[in-house]
Amino acid sequence: MTAFKDFLRNARGNMTTLFAASLIPITLLGGGLIDYSAQMKTKAKLQAALDNAVLGAAAGVSGPPQAQAAIIRAKVRTWLNNNLTATDKDNLDISRVEVTVSKDGTVDASVGGSMKTTFLKLVNINTLDVEAVTQTLRSYGVTEVALVLDTTGSMSGHKLRELKRAAKLFINTIYNKVKNRPDKDNFKVAIVPFSQYVNVGKKYRNASWIDAPDEYETVEYNCRWVRPCISYGWWWGWRYCRRHGPRQRVCDTYQRKVNWRGCVGSRNYPYNLKDGDYGANKIPAVLDRAYNGTGAWNYCPTTPILPLTSVVNDKATLEQKLNSMTALGSTYIPAGLIWGRRVLSHQAPFDEGASDQEVRDKNIQRVVILMTDGENTRSPTYPDHAGYNTTVSDNLTAELCNRIKATDPATGRPFADIITISFDVHNNRVKRMLRACASMGSYDAQSGNLEAAFKSIGVKLAKLHLSR
Repeated sequence: MTAFKDFLRNARGNMTTLFAASLIPITLLGGGLIDYSAQMKTKAKLQAALDNAVLGAAAGVSGPPQAQAAIIRAKVRTWLNNNLTATDKDNLDISRVEVTVSKDGTVDASVGGSMKTTFLKLVNINTLDVEAVTQTLRSYGVTEVALVLDTTGSMSGHKLRELKRAAKLFINTIYNKVKNRPDKDNFKVAIVPFSQYVNVGKKYRNASWIDAPDEYETVEYNCRWVRPCISYGWWWGWRYCRRHGPRQRVCDTYQRKVNWRGCVGSRNYPYNLKDGDYGANKIPAVLDRAYNGTGAWNYCPTTPILPLTSVVNDKATLEQKLNSMTALGSTYIPAGLIWGRRVLSHQAPFDEGASDQEVRDKNIQRVVILMTDGENTRSPTYPDHAGYNTTVSDNLTAELCNRIKATDPATGRPFADIITISFDVHNNRVKRMLRACASMGSYDAQSGNLEAAFKSIGVKLAKLHLSR
């Protein structure tokens, strides 16, 4: 028993010694885990800071790639210094900031340094390395959209009111998605109201690309038939006139001014489907009375085209343009499509669009959104749209859709994507035509559902804008 008790005393002593000896590595292991966890947190914080710094620094910088890189590098250092907390800066030593800019506008940036340890310094590990790397495109999120909207007479009343609400919801959906982005100015929308014609605005009367005839005054007649024999008295005079006549045609005359209010017709085929060749083939202005000698009215949208406009900076302008739309006239879809093509161009008549070089070198998305509530009811009679051959108009619509979607030789990319919306359309032939036209989705909206369609498109385009 004495020997056994001595053994127990020695074992307890040995366990105490072993525990004391193992306490140091256990403490270092736990402390090391804490330091490594702090390293991961610091790296994540540095990564987020670098991402935001590069996005902010790269906006608006121009010049040769090497010069851009130097400017962005300095801005990144300043941003990090201003946005990291005092505690972060005490524990973190940033020793390296590297930035390169490629020809296509891609910015590659990395930040490296070291952070102080708390527990690992006990084993002479005083710092741990931290690094963050990011890449962004300077051309990130460039989107140009043409809203081609049917404002024909069939859209009057509740349908036009619904269209205005839906289009404004589209604008506000985009605005809310991109308003806080560094590239917020790069989402632009043009508005092209169309009916039988398109209105480009009276300010372009003397533009080099337009052929505007002189306004003139004409004599108008208001004629009616009368019977002078009514002097016999109402009853006998009526009977006498009915039997014996004669009737006389009496006309009142008055002067009337034939004006140009911004309306444009079509050049001869195939120039009516092109954006260019305006020197010898100018776009014909259309007076408010037809050229064909009938004296018929040329029903033109009262609201002129609004060129590409920043959604964030000029949202009120876009909304005012939508509010001003009225419903008038017949339907000629090719008029809206060709001007939707032209407002996205970089050359006259509207030159606010991205250039061919920008499309080649940068990440630019162009989209035509076509909304109509019915079929073509007019066809071109050059320069007027006074015909009724809807087969011709449908063929021109299909050809224009294919031209817009086709690869542009100047850029090597399709000129634009097309989204179509049929609104309260019950003609299956028209629906098929619109589906065939679309390259980025076709929507069939019934009355009451147009806002949902426009919101869905807004979310889709905003997502593409932000993810590129």
